[in-house]
Amino acid sequence: MKLQEWINENKDKEVVFEDGRLTIKEPETQGRWKPEDGDDYFALLGNGEVIKFHRTDHYRNHPDHFAIGNVFKTEEDAKFAVERLKIRAELLDLGGRDEFKPDQMNFYICGDISQNTIYSAIAGKNPCLNAVYFDDQEQGNKAIQAVGVDRLKKMLFGENHAQ
Repeated sequence: MKLQEWINENKDKEVVFEDGRLTIKEPETQGRWKPEDGDDYFALLGNGEVIKFHRTDHYRNHPDHFAIGNVFKTEEDAKFAVERLKIRAELLDLGGRDEFKPDQMNFYICGDISQNTIYSAIAGKNPCLNAVYFDDQEQGNKAIQAVGVDRLKKMLFGENHAQ
C-alpha cells in the first residue's frame, strides 16, 4: 500500500507520528476498562490500600474485582477512587444519609461544572444515583464547608476541575 492510499483510508482517524512511524490512535471505548491477559491493573483493599495486580489465572480467580468496579487502569485512578470513598464517608459522618425519603425534602450536594460551583440543592421527587442526602439545605451547606469545596469539585467534576 502506498502512503497516500494509507492516509486516504485512515483520514477520519487520529494519526500519530511516533518513533518514526505513523500509527492510528484507537478511540477510547465506551464502558468500563477491563484488563486483558497480561495487563497490570490496580484494585483497592478494604482499608483503602491500592494494590497492583497482574491479570493472570489469579485474576480469573478473583472476578469480584471487576464485578464491583474495583479495577483501575492506573494507580492514580485507584487513589482517586479511594479519595471519593473518603469524601462520601465524611459526608455521611456529617449527618448525610444514603436513604432517599420520599415523604420529606431531600437535599444533596451537586455542582454546575460550567459555573465551577458546588451547592446543596433539593433532590426532587426521585432519588439520585449515589447521592448523599441531607434533611435541609443548611445541613448540606455545612457539609460542603466541612469537606471543602475543592475536594467536592474533584469528586463531582473530576481530578482537573478543582481550583
